[in-house]
Amino acid sequence: MVDIFLELPDALIRAYERKARAVGSDVESLMREVIEQRGLGLLPTACKDGGPLSDDWLVKAAEIETEYHRLGYDRGWRFMMCPQANISSAKLLVITLNPGGSGVHGTTWSHEAGNAYCIESWGEIEAGKAKLQRQMQSMYDFLGVGPEEVFTANYVPFRSPTWQDLGRKPEAMAFAEYLWAWLKPKIQFEMAVCIGKDEPAKSLAKLFGAKLEATVEIGWGKVTADRYRLPDRRMLVALPHLSRFSVFDRVASEVKLRELFQQ
Repeated sequence: MVDIFLELPDALIRAYERKARAVGSDVESLMREVIEQRGLGLLPTACKDGGPLSDDWLVKAAEIETEYHRLGYDRGWRFMMCPQANISSAKLLVITLNPGGSGVHGTTWSHEAGNAYCIESWGEIEAGKAKLQRQMQSMYDFLGVGPEEVFTANYVPFRSPTWQDLGRKPEAMAFAEYLWAWLKPKIQFEMAVCIGKDEPAKSLAKLFGAKLEATVEIGWGKVTADRYRLPDRRMLVALPHLSRFSVFDRVASEVKLRELFQQ
């Protein structure tokens, strides 16, 4: 049995508590029953056949946990980097490839305290002051959105020190495709940004039916970023990883970034 004590939204847990009281059960037993009936053991078939996907958030978290163990990962997993509610109210969608870090971390479905790139402390660094966090905050400012207006998540939820270090990538990517196909109709956004020009940008462009419109140098030698257009004309921008290329708040990149993000 998978560990169901995940960092789920309080509202979801309260809903299961109400269900448990209504049927004269305890919440843990009810959660286990739901997972057994609607999630575990069926994932490979669901991925392969494109079968019906449950809308139950608990089941999706359980499926991530199950696939994490099946693929033999051991550093934890993390999906959303913001409150779950942002999925239906965001102006900006930001997707990174997978959570990094060499240490062992727990399981995190969402970050209900707020945008992790603004308020979380990473290692010994002051909260919100890590290099990637500062770049994300500068990007929000550049695009004129507040942290509370962003839905941000990892395309592949499984943690590894680097993307190159993640084992069984084809299976991890297949699971991510399944997960985001379920998430797609729920996401509300005006603009999307992928941190990673190759992946997750290419997978997300395919998911949303976006076509490459322009490739623009970003004021860092010959390094470029890509601009895609969705069929409804919304923009999807694919940036190189901001942990390596700190282009926001950089004078040499400002004009190029404005060209890249032009509507």
